[in-house]
Amino acid sequence: TGDSILDTRIIQLEAIVTAEFQSKSLTLEAPAREQVDQLIPIHNTTPHVWNMSANLRIEENSADCFWQERDPFSGPENFLVQPGETFNYRLLFSPTFKKTYKAVLNMINNTDGSAVEFTIKGIGRNPKISQKLTFNAVKCNTARKASIIIHKICFMYILQK
Repeated sequence: TGDSILDTRIIQLEAIVTAEFQSKSLTLEAPAREQVDQLIPIHNTTPHVWNMSANLRIEENSADCFWQERDPFSGPENFLVQPGETFNYRLLFSPTFKKTYKAVLNMINNTDGSAVEFTIKGIGRNPKISQKLTFNAVKCNTARKASIIIHKICFMYILQK
């Protein structure tokens, strides 16, 4: 606190602030047994490297099946975003069946503590036709069994008169 009006002081302040919690939603669609991806851009406008983590939580799907279904959503768990750059987070959706899947993706910036939550809905559509099977009619006098294996699933048909 000088007595002169020419006494000038410069103070430099630097702060890391946390933005308000943000929530967004995404809807992805793909034929069953196919894969689509969605790029989610993360832009770092600060002078600091962002150490990011992504937590993908799959909501329990209906237990219509007697076998364990693989997770339909996937993406990297940890990544870095350099200062002034944009990182495209690649979210993959690959449904096993024709049905609706739900998940929550939490992206946490471990550098400043901010977070973004994505509510994700994935819609599995009818699968694309992979093969066309043609059967020639054969007249049978006795019952016969025939097995056709398609994509590791076995169907049993009984041919009758």
